[in-house]
Amino acid sequence: MVKKQIKKIANNFLLEIASWLLFLLMKFCYLTSRKQFINRDVFDEVAARDVPIIYACWHGRLFIVPNIRPKDKNVDCIVSNNKDGEVIAKILKKCGFGTIRGSANKMKQDGASYNKDKGGMQVIRSGIKALKKGRSIGLTPDGPRGPARKFKANSLNMASLSGAKILTLSFSSSFP
Repeated sequence: MVKKQIKKIANNFLLEIASWLLFLLMKFCYLTSRKQFINRDVFDEVAARDVPIIYACWHGRLFIVPNIRPKDKNVDCIVSNNKDGEVIAKILKKCGFGTIRGSANKMKQDGASYNKDKGGMQVIRSGIKALKKGRSIGLTPDGPRGPARKFKANSLNMASLSGAKILTLSFSSSFP
């Protein structure tokens, strides 16, 4: 019992350290990079509206995105319920975001495909509820398992059921 508690405390400490290091790295990269915004005026105009927005960013293009969010919007990001998601949730909290935790995956067991619900339906319900309360949502419409850069139906369904507009975001980097 005591060993489990010590292990849990140590794991939480390591997760907190990892989240601070990644947060600082993200900030450092953003602050020391030359930036070129494409269609920033469109982003600012849409974000300035007093309506909830679904901010969508491809899964592999997230690193700098928390630095470009509008400061006056309350945004909840959908984050998976695993250890990686815990680090990401801690980083997002440091950036001023709220989180909605959960994900839905198709898993395989003994060669047969089945749905293992990891909070997917609850995430959709919570997302729609947040949007109807006037909060915006941040999500990755392609998810961590892909297929990459293909909108999954749940992202579009959330927009359709809530009436929220989707605003896509991305970033790229290059070295000289």
